Amino acid sequence: MTQNVSDDAQTVRLGPSVASRCRRRVHLDGDPAADRSAKTLPDSTFQLRMSDLARHREEVLSRFQEQLPPRDSADCGEEPQWTPQSLERPALLRGITLRSQHRYGVIDVLLWNGDGYLPVIIRGHRTLDVGAGASVSTLRDPLGIEISSNRKLRPQPRDVMVLAHFARLLAELGLGSTRAMGGVIGRGGRPGIPRPFPGTGWMAWVPPP
Repeated sequence: MTQNVSDDAQTVRLGPSVASRCRRRVHLDGDPAADRSAKTLPDSTFQLRMSDLARHREEVLSRFQEQLPPRDSADCGEEPQWTPQSLERPALLRGITLRSQHRYGVIDVLLWNGDGYLPVIIRGHRTLDVGAGASVSTLRDPLGIEISSNRKLRPQPRDVMVLAHFARLLAELGLGSTRAMGGVIGRGGRPGIPRPFPGTGWMAWVPPP
């Protein structure tokens, strides 16, 4: 989903994917008068990719859960345990939907950084290659960020734009950290890039533009 229309018909909140989509498509998605009868359904290949990503996301989130006691984390599903108005600031938030005046989004993971939250997204593609210079951490110590000597970032402009969207969304709600960066957990791997957990890979950290 790319957009969310509020109760006020004049207000359209943009989601993170609009940054890489055709502007005309974005307009039509938010136009209440647009004809949606001719809209095509997702093909089987796309559905398989989404199912595979859902399994990967569930595996990563379960590993995050193993690292923190229940009192330090919260789910934000159909019956959220936490809202932005809550006084508590759990160390880990999973699957939270946030809305500001003009932005919205579902963030896979939020990590408390002492002065605010850092957004983390889970993706089904590679985020690292053999090289050097990438800022990385493990799921066991997600905020223990270090500069890798054998990994470099694989360019993924869409991931950067999504993180930028979430960083601004958090800032608008007064929840963002002064540390301008976000995490991406991809999958897959290449020879020469050891992985701390089978099937999950490392967490790569990138500064939003």
